[in-house]
Amino acid sequence: MRTKTKAAAARDASTPSRQWGHWLGRYGEEAAAHYLLGAGYQVLDRNWICRDPDLRGELDLIARYRRTIVACEVKTRASDRLAHPAEAVTPEKATRLRLLATRWLYDYQHHHHPNRTSPIPHPRSPQLLL
Repeated sequence: MRTKTKAAAARDASTPSRQWGHWLGRYGEEAAAHYLLGAGYQVLDRNWICRDPDLRGELDLIARYRRTIVACEVKTRASDRLAHPAEAVTPEKATRLRLLATRWLYDYQHHHHPNRTSPIPHPRSPQLLL
């Protein structure tokens, strides 16, 4: 398998479809953050990246409601033609999200708080998954 050069990867990242996907994802994350804030949550972190070589990944949003910490995976879709956002969270992805959330809790000394990582459908839009 041939790997892309940095120039080729940058060129692919700048294509209109990639830019649209990036914008749509950021829009969904912002909408999810506003929803959580309106529901009484406090947003603690956004787009947290784990740099541990054995556990690479990103958590879109980390929020707290009272004493419970919630790790949120946001999936935004432009249409219903593709699979429902919940279908994008496979059992393997859910396991990785739980591991990432555990790492975030440990890194930020919140491991004593109750926590959850289950996907929650966004009530205002069936296309947004928290």
